[in-house]
Amino acid sequence: MTYDENTRELKVYINGHLMASATKSYSIDIVGNGTDRNFMVGKSYDDTRYLTGCISEVRVWDVIRTADEIANNIYSVDPTSAGLIAYWKFDDQSSFTVKDYSGNGNDLTANSALAWKNVSLPAK
Repeated sequence: MTYDENTRELKVYINGHLMASATKSYSIDIVGNGTDRNFMVGKSYDDTRYLTGCISEVRVWDVIRTADEIANNIYSVDPTSAGLIAYWKFDDQSSFTVKDYSGNGNDLTANSALAWKNVSLPAK
């Protein structure tokens, strides 16, 4: 997903392909503040909906990524890339902390034990 605060344009990509777009006003902040609607990964706005799937990694940027940039970096990204503010790989089963590999210290904390599943990625 990309969001341009200036134009209010929201775009949703799946595997590098644009699937939906809209123009809306949003306020996005990855810092949790202890109130409803903190930044969460894999959770809906309430506990009656759940994620049916697996999350391999999540990246948050403060720059708009193009469809080509998304498609060309599906499997890897340099953690020191300009504009990358959070990069979580869900690959460490040893704790409730999901490390931020960007170096910006935006670690996530799971509220319960995570279910780990080995996955294989499709060919590029």
